[in-house]
Amino acid sequence: MVIKGLLHNDDENAENNGFRQVLIGNSQQAKHILPRQMVKIIWRFLDIQEGPYLVKSTSEAFDNGERPVNVDKTNLVWLNANDIEWVANKSNVETAFLWGSQKEKQLRATLLKLPAGFNGSVKNLSPNFRAVVISGSLMHQFSKKEAKNKLDAPSYFGAEENATSIISTAKETVLYIRSNGDYEVK
Repeated sequence: MVIKGLLHNDDENAENNGFRQVLIGNSQQAKHILPRQMVKIIWRFLDIQEGPYLVKSTSEAFDNGERPVNVDKTNLVWLNANDIEWVANKSNVETAFLWGSQKEKQLRATLLKLPAGFNGSVKNLSPNFRAVVISGSLMHQFSKKEAKNKLDAPSYFGAEENATSIISTAKETVLYIRSNGDYEVK
């Protein structure tokens, strides 16, 4: 996931087709998959789905036929709360599905777009929940008794199963969420 800026690949034989901001590049192959670009890397998030770490040096690179999933932010399909049963209609939250299965306890990734002025919660219903702030910022706490933490891009938070994150936003904020199951937005 490119959060800000572009990615760079030093492989002189790589194709030249840059990954732009908020673009998803998902590949488990052990070869250079990024385009050749002479651009400074600013922020990026790499979600390794399985270990060991799968990036090899150029001398060890191989092509197993897999290709990255590259989706530019202008090609995301955003569903509003009316289209998704686990997002409260009054929340005005939107979701874009990235990869994985929506079947029970299956690994998946989604983008969650919280509108400016959102005051609500995200309850994790899965054994594995991780969230990265891609754009915007939010105030986060697990209970009203705790201090609020300001999380700007590219901040991260995780949650145990059945934990509820209390979240508020001043401006539109996008979260990348990886989970092994459902979560509820209210």
